[in-house]
Amino acid sequence: MRTRFEPDELQFFNAVNVTDDKFLLMAICVECLNDDQALTDKEREDVFGANRRQQITDRRHILMTLCMKYGSPVTLTNLSTMFNKHHATLINARNKCATLISIDRHFTKIYKNYEKKFEHFIA
Repeated sequence: MRTRFEPDELQFFNAVNVTDDKFLLMAICVECLNDDQALTDKEREDVFGANRRQQITDRRHILMTLCMKYGSPVTLTNLSTMFNKHHATLINARNKCATLISIDRHFTKIYKNYEKKFEHFIA
């Protein structure tokens, strides 16, 4: 049963290929950021920092959500250390992504582009 905040894109059970390699997940995150033409080099670095601009936090939350989805054998605590955040931040990021995917087309487009990268590299 689907909840109001979990559109089909965030159904975690539909991730066919997953990995437990944190280094692969981090490499995919970096690759996604490198391909994102809307970000400058400084902004790409800020995604893993403490910058709170919406453009940066949106990308950070997308990457956190996709790491949770495609790195499902990895614990939340281990994933949170990749981003220097608390594990509860990952849960909040997932909820935010679910909400924004249902109401924001631009956010959904960015999410889907990043997800294609994850699917390609993990397959």
